[in-house]
Amino acid sequence: MYYANQDKIVPVYDIYVDAEENEYHLETGETKLVYGDPVEFRGNIAMSVGEAEAVEFGLNLADYEAILVVASNSLPITETSLIWLNTEPKYDNENVVDAHTADYRIVKINKTPNVDKYVLKKVVK
Repeated sequence: MYYANQDKIVPVYDIYVDAEENEYHLETGETKLVYGDPVEFRGNIAMSVGEAEAVEFGLNLADYEAILVVASNSLPITETSLIWLNTEPKYDNENVVDAHTADYRIVKINKTPNVDKYVLKKVVK
């Protein structure tokens, strides 16, 4: 598996080319999240989630699809992180991690002395 953490927020630009083929980059006023390079890791994912996990995290069963479990404090994953389980991370034409290629996003975190549990929601592709 791989994870990537949010790195920064950057402005979105539109590119215009005039009649003399000069290229102009104009800010749209929008921003986008940029993620750091994906990092490979090992962990356990439980796909069969149930009422006990929902109660533990205060969520409905419809709010998530899986639980990731790793050793306590072994990963710097946050609630803005992405997870790749079944696919390889890909980069866009600007050599930035394509967040749409991730399989899951972190919804909630529960840290205990022995394990960290991460609630995962599928990324709509």
